[in-house]
Amino acid sequence: MNRFGVLARLAPLLIVAGLLGGCNESEGGSASPTGLDLRGSWSGEYVRPGVREPLKAKVIQDGDAIIIQTSRQTVGRLLTGYMNSNASLSMTDGYDGELWTSATPATPNRIYLHDYLYSPTVDNDPPLQDIILTR
Repeated sequence: MNRFGVLARLAPLLIVAGLLGGCNESEGGSASPTGLDLRGSWSGEYVRPGVREPLKAKVIQDGDAIIIQTSRQTVGRLLTGYMNSNASLSMTDGYDGELWTSATPATPNRIYLHDYLYSPTVDNDPPLQDIILTR
């Protein structure tokens, strides 16, 4: 991949990081316009068919902008995106660029995201991979 391709893949991460750049540990950003505050430490699991792995996560939030950093080493390690007015998350995976979305709206104590393992077809709904976080 050339330099421009790398920059294009990193652009969403850089934008969210820039939005959150003014936040420090004591401030930690701000809650969303919905009032939902997801900031802080979480634990949970990564699940796909035949696999169930425990993980830890840190959520950074500034309004509706969200970054989720997990203990995974590949898919699902760094998710950046936003929360809408219904508390649903739309996140881009920094590892492969895939879109993760809320399986259910986020709550102060639960975030449940999923992503297809491969692209769906007209005749086939592929299996999902999930990241389920609680605190």
